[in-house]
Amino acid sequence: MRRLGRRNLVVVAAVLAAAWPAAAATQVKLTLTERSGIARTDAPVTCGIPIPKGKLRDVSRVRLMQGGKEIPAQFRAVGLWRPASSVRWLLVDCRATLKGGARQQLVLEYGPDVTGRARPASAVRVGESPAAYTVSTGAARFRLNRKQFTLFDEVRLADGTVLVAPPGRKDAPRGALLKGLRQTVTRPLPAAANRGRAHLITVRRADKAPQEDYTLRFVTDRRFELAGKRSGAVGRGEYLKNFASKDGAITIPADAWLQYAYPKSGDVYTFRSLPDGTTAASEAITQSTVLERGPLRTVIRMKGTLGPASAPAMEFTAWYTFYAGSARVKLAFTLENNNHGGRTPSGNARNVDIGGINCVFFDGMSLRLPLAVGTGAATAVGQKFGADPLVAAGGAEIYQDSPGGKHWDRYRGAKFHPRPNSYVSFPGYKVFVAEQVKATGQRAAGWLDVSGKAGGVTVAVRDFWQHFPKSLSAETGGRAVTVGLFPDRWAGQFAFRSGEHKTHEVLFDFHAPKGDLGARRATGEAFSHPLRLEAAPQWTAATRALDDLHPFDIEGRRAYEVRNLSTIGVFPQGVRGGMSLVRRIEEQLFYGWMDYGDVPMDFETASGQWGLKYDMDYHMAQQYARTLRPQWWRLFDAAARHVADIDVHHQPHYPGLHFVKGGTWAHSLHDSPGHKNPNRNRNHFTKDLAFGGRGTATYHYMTGNWKAHDTCLELSENAMARYMSPQAEPDPAKSDRMGARGDACTLNRLLAGYLLSGDQKLLTRARWQVKSCAFTGRPTKHRPTSLWSSVFYMMALARYVEMFPDDAPAKAYLLAHLATLRKAAKPDTGILYTITPKPDGTVTGKGTCSHYNIMAADALAIAYRLTGDKAYLATARRCFEYGVRNACWANGPPTYVQVHSANGAMHGNVYMTVAAQADRSPKGR
Repeated sequence: MRRLGRRNLVVVAAVLAAAWPAAAATQVKLTLTERSGIARTDAPVTCGIPIPKGKLRDVSRVRLMQGGKEIPAQFRAVGLWRPASSVRWLLVDCRATLKGGARQQLVLEYGPDVTGRARPASAVRVGESPAAYTVSTGAARFRLNRKQFTLFDEVRLADGTVLVAPPGRKDAPRGALLKGLRQTVTRPLPAAANRGRAHLITVRRADKAPQEDYTLRFVTDRRFELAGKRSGAVGRGEYLKNFASKDGAITIPADAWLQYAYPKSGDVYTFRSLPDGTTAASEAITQSTVLERGPLRTVIRMKGTLGPASAPAMEFTAWYTFYAGSARVKLAFTLENNNHGGRTPSGNARNVDIGGINCVFFDGMSLRLPLAVGTGAATAVGQKFGADPLVAAGGAEIYQDSPGGKHWDRYRGAKFHPRPNSYVSFPGYKVFVAEQVKATGQRAAGWLDVSGKAGGVTVAVRDFWQHFPKSLSAETGGRAVTVGLFPDRWAGQFAFRSGEHKTHEVLFDFHAPKGDLGARRATGEAFSHPLRLEAAPQWTAATRALDDLHPFDIEGRRAYEVRNLSTIGVFPQGVRGGMSLVRRIEEQLFYGWMDYGDVPMDFETASGQWGLKYDMDYHMAQQYARTLRPQWWRLFDAAARHVADIDVHHQPHYPGLHFVKGGTWAHSLHDSPGHKNPNRNRNHFTKDLAFGGRGTATYHYMTGNWKAHDTCLELSENAMARYMSPQAEPDPAKSDRMGARGDACTLNRLLAGYLLSGDQKLLTRARWQVKSCAFTGRPTKHRPTSLWSSVFYMMALARYVEMFPDDAPAKAYLLAHLATLRKAAKPDTGILYTITPKPDGTVTGKGTCSHYNIMAADALAIAYRLTGDKAYLATARRCFEYGVRNACWANGPPTYVQVHSANGAMHGNVYMTVAAQADRSPKGR
């Protein structure tokens, strides 16, 4: 047979292509809406888009269209469907220019024959050396020091203008600066050769002890010697016995040691004693890496210390985001107290009040960047949103002392100490020029611009007033700009408890001297209102990337929609009401660096913190996706960031501890005002209230936020602790019990971590957790169970069964739970509050609980989906209608009253989805 030549092959290929047309690309319509009235010019947009299971496996087969033309975009899979591993969440990066209040339509296309070809005019490029990263964006070149945190070693515009000069030996400090530390001892760090063996929890110092570095070395497995860098050998001690140095400066109590992982001969620890008023600057970079590398956007992460690496006063993580063709940089900076806070005899964390073990107090913490803007420097200070800035010929500072508003001083005064927002001094903000007050106001937009003959920089802090206290200042002559993340004008001292983190996002937008001040104001104000690409609720519901989701339906589900709209302060015509969660946050002053994002326990002591209990943050995300109401997004955005910082105990893991790393603090104890120990209850970590994994994972999927990503993995690792999940594969024959809320928390966190990371050990432990609740519905004995608590587990187990439908035992356990749930429901008042399953299959119980009937309806709808038994759907309908009607209490109001019932009323998506499908299907009628 004669071979075909290249020309003939081309013809054959063309014929075949005509006979077999290319597979049609899937198109996802996206909307970009500017809701803040701020004109955007070439603004970066980063947003996660949900993708159906099995439809996209290669992110190179995607493109973004606008007006029928492809535009430059960057794509990354941030979430996968597992175990199949197709893309579940696609992170999309693009740029947008639109007027304030305007809207644009875009189309995401993907498919096997789709190829994205559009490229930005200039791409982000990263050069690496052991000493530094050099990042070129086309508009500027940035040098980041990989040895010491200086913010930027150099910033050079494309025309060669240097706006940040390399540091000199005699320069004032740059980078991060911690001021006014109260006397303390830094976290004793084990040497790398120790391999993490043992952990010194606390060392005490005398009141007048000087600053000194110490080395503690084990000469045997039981005996150690301690030496100061200046004072030399100060004594020998014995492990698990009280020790006092010869000079009386340092004591080590017997309970300072872990009793579960003994030190070895040769183990070394280093620490430093710090007197009152100590200053600690950013010194060592301990880790640096390029996390994301793309043509439109690149992310670099650095971890480092305030103080020396051998004895850090505190630690930090910094994420830099660079954009193609732009001289702007977004910095996410996390200040970290990674100390352990003491332990119970079982190895769990002790309650940690403000002022407890290893709590770090300080007067202020700021980021300082020297500038070279040239002569004629002027400072423009952004005041309230939409207002003209105050312009000063020299330096200036804006300081937000309180959130302003009617309730700014709700907690002011000693009786509310040490709650951080009890130290406010005046309403709102002040602008200082030469230390003279030149302007005052309520809620500052949180930006400042320094410009001179050579150029300048616009600096902004996201959610400036909400995270009070905050400050932005420029030195005379434009010599430097300082970002007061924890400003030392604050009347109180800042307290970071053990394991506490706080992340702020800061914008640095470098520019040439030309340009109008209005554009710089728009840049500064827009930073607190990032744009979002939004898919239609029908698309998100069809993908099931946020589980079952029923698009907003005010006509078909009016009572349900009215109740949830009232939560965000929206009241349809004819609906009476006025209270909302948004209003409660305002009235109860849930602002400030520690409280913002949490919600008040307004059904008890309103000043207590709810802790986003019952995965409320995740359900906020669902309500946003099904309604596209921006109020829901603002609640979720703040809540997820709060959980990732404040509600999780961040600290390194050491063998012998019960995974205290990643433990979650739940709501304030019942009727507790939340002043002495805000956002931490007076218990150690328990599985019963270990939420947070689903919300932090979802926030990462929808925004690409790396802090949320890391926190979700901390939470999932914590779920492997022996007080959280089985440490060996259980015997199902000995595990005939109903799963409860704690089992649900563990399973949810393990599954969230597995979905995010693909880590098989998390899946293995999740399967053990399922087998530990091998409920048959006919247990030989069973104590009364809180049914609503068990519904949490049923929903978690249903997620597992959906992921692994071939796991027949797991499905059988789920159906046994669901059958018990149906038997427990009363025909007129929904589910019982407590139930007792009997060996003969009957169920006894008493009481009702109102809004949890909505969650029960979700579970019963899953039973109908699995079995086709219409009795489940009928019971689900009764429970749903009863729960919506009585979400607060029997015959209660139809709108928001308090957060507990609002949280329960946010469920119902599964039932509404299944019911709608059944109504459309002849078999379901």
